[in-house]
Amino acid sequence: MAQYSWSKSISRMCWYIFQPSPPPSPPPPSPPSPPPLPPPPSPHPPPSPLPSPPPSPPPRRSASAVKKLKDAANAKNEEADMKQQEAAEKRAAADQKQKDAIAKRAAADTKQQDADMKQAKAQKTRDAMMGSITDVKTKKKAQLLADAAITGGNVTKVKATITATNEQAACANAYLNMGIKVVVGVCEVKNVNVSSVALGRRHLLVDTAYRVEILLSSAEVDQSSIDAALTSLSVAGITAETTKEDALVLLSTIPGIGNAILTTLRSEATAAAAAIGSAVAAKADAAATESAAAKLEINAAAAEKAAVDLAVEATILGNEAAAAAAMLEPTSSVISPPPPLPPPESLLPVFKLSSQSGTATRSSLALQWMVLCLFLWL
Repeated sequence: MAQYSWSKSISRMCWYIFQPSPPPSPPPPSPPSPPPLPPPPSPHPPPSPLPSPPPSPPPRRSASAVKKLKDAANAKNEEADMKQQEAAEKRAAADQKQKDAIAKRAAADTKQQDADMKQAKAQKTRDAMMGSITDVKTKKKAQLLADAAITGGNVTKVKATITATNEQAACANAYLNMGIKVVVGVCEVKNVNVSSVALGRRHLLVDTAYRVEILLSSAEVDQSSIDAALTSLSVAGITAETTKEDALVLLSTIPGIGNAILTTLRSEATAAAAAIGSAVAAKADAAATESAAAKLEINAAAAEKAAVDLAVEATILGNEAAAAAAMLEPTSSVISPPPPLPPPESLLPVFKLSSQSGTATRSSLALQWMVLCLFLWL
């Protein structure tokens, strides 16, 4: 029974070995024939427009180029931030200086109002004092000295010897040589020395030397013009003597002015002169502060514009870096394909013939198995 079972197993193996191979797979179907061509065009078809070439793609950027763009954008952002901070500081300084200028201008205006009130009060007393003076030249002299005292102006006395035919001509010659108008200041003639020349039997006055004194006030003409007038006298060959005078002291020497009104005028004129001087200084300080504020405003506006320009440049660089990052070149490393999967292990017995075996080996084994199978079957 065991021998029969073993023989049966051998028979099955023989049948498996000598079974016919499966037919080959049918070839793939041939592709369908192309559709018939359209009829030829007319003999003279209209020319078709040339197709526009496709837009060329933007050039790719390397990683180093992208890094440079990002670094440049970051540096430009830092520069813009620093400029913005500088602009903010300059703007704050300009605003503060403008506030100072406004405050100083207001203070100067207040001082000017105070000076105007005190000046008007002193001028009212001046007019009352001059009402008691009848001589026209003396009244003009008193007004010149009072105005100088009220405004805090300087009084310059010019003494010179002028040769002329009369007193009026002597004053006119003095003004002519000084280069100023005769209506400026007050001219007085003193210490007249007369010299005559005999012509035949009659004695005629041919020239006279007059001692001329001219009072000039800086309240009426600026000090630079007074200095220029003295220089002109010297150039004309006239020796002049100049002194600075106290207007209130000279006022006290004018006859017809009462002590009481002179005392009142002295007090009011001193107060007005001080107020006017303070107002002038305050206005000069306010003007200087306003000028400084204007310069700071210009600097702040320039810094703000520069900060905006830098921010725009930084934005442009950032956009370029982002666009370049999106167009990075592919990496040059090649990924090797995975190794092929090993063929599946055969589940057949070791003596199953493989379809990939050589022809000689297959034929030899087949012959051996054929002999064995015939022997068993017999």
